[in-house]
Amino acid sequence: MRRVVALVLCSLALLLPACIPYGATHEYEEVGLSLTAQGSGRLAVAVLDARPYINPNEKSPKFVGVQRDAIGLPFNVETRSGRPFADDCLLVITRALQSRGYETTSVITSNHDAPDVVRQRLIASGGRSLMVRIVDWKLDSYDSSKLYFDLDAQVLSAGGEVLGRSRVLGANEIKGNGLDPVGFAKLAGPTLFKTKAEELLNDPAIVAAMK
Repeated sequence: MRRVVALVLCSLALLLPACIPYGATHEYEEVGLSLTAQGSGRLAVAVLDARPYINPNEKSPKFVGVQRDAIGLPFNVETRSGRPFADDCLLVITRALQSRGYETTSVITSNHDAPDVVRQRLIASGGRSLMVRIVDWKLDSYDSSKLYFDLDAQVLSAGGEVLGRSRVLGANEIKGNGLDPVGFAKLAGPTLFKTKAEELLNDPAIVAAMK
């Protein structure tokens, strides 16, 4: 009996490291968006990370969620690029807009920036602009994955008037893969971002404002 117990413990010891998601990352920078809006003019774009838990005492700007180990303990998941999540989002959005004919200018932000400060930077660009705020984005993955999200977008005129706005928020739970929860979450995060970002930016109010 002791021998059986010892063998079981040894087996668990060998398997446990594979079940602990140290250093897990999700690839957001390669997400491709399908946008409805089409244009040919200049457009300044900013993405502001306004998540309240992004600060030196809690989570890094690279944080995109948590992956739980075999006993449910959470480990932080960050962007594969090593850049802040907002910067990956900015790259994805500007690339999609450029494919639709826009000449984009990226306005880099920090999670410490106030929304009004970012708006002033966009207005200073001298043309129409798009501001996206990440109020919440966290994928909590274990046997299944649950995404907590809150994104909003505004199209601003050259003078700062809001021409159109949209927002997507909520919590979506999707059934995971018990045999490979880490691999499943790696796909789920970017796929869900594509869905939510397209819903946000293809809102009729945003599309009309960007014409």
